[in-house]
Amino acid sequence: MTSLSQQINNDTNIDPSGQILLYTNATDAEVVILCEIELGNDADPIVGGGVYSVRAAIDDVEIIPDSQVIARSGQTKVVIQSRHLVLAAGATIKLLALGRTGDVDVYSRVTIYDVTPLRNTDLFGTGTVVVDHNYGGADTLRIATAAGVGIQDAEIRAYLATDYDNNQRNPTTVRGKTNTDVNGRWRSVLMLAIGTYKLLISKPSQIQTKVITLEVTE
Repeated sequence: MTSLSQQINNDTNIDPSGQILLYTNATDAEVVILCEIELGNDADPIVGGGVYSVRAAIDDVEIIPDSQVIARSGQTKVVIQSRHLVLAAGATIKLLALGRTGDVDVYSRVTIYDVTPLRNTDLFGTGTVVVDHNYGGADTLRIATAAGVGIQDAEIRAYLATDYDNNQRNPTTVRGKTNTDVNGRWRSVLMLAIGTYKLLISKPSQIQTKVITLEVTE
């Protein structure tokens, strides 16, 4: 499950309701998403003492029913999850949070997760070894800044080291490709054969292109 987007606001007005998310599926494929919504924290708490709801609409068509939780009096935050929602290519989802009287300055954080079932077309490569950002250890190949901030939409292309070193870098010699989510983690796995690869990592105007040598073993 990868993160597609995260939107944070420290002063959301949800009395009686307020928009907490606007997200467009800018890809050319349908995705299934799950939204996790956190309302309130110690610095900007909710009022509590009643029902909190999240209402979803896709291309202005409301999705029924709302997602709801009950907050006790004195409770500073709630976490609400949406149902799995299908978001077509180019479609836009909007989320509204419905709070209580006095919820005019509330912290909100919405994370969108891609929970699309894995399809054969999502697997790039003809090898038998699964390679992603966790290959070689947790987050070993995560793409991030020097400060550890994940880089979204960086492109990763895998070439055999012999092809790369001989300047054979064209679509026919790409052995695997993917890009990164909002946390810098790979959106999909690569299926690679055992061997030595060069990973070409790029995102023009944001990071300097770099090359990582990767040994793929069983």
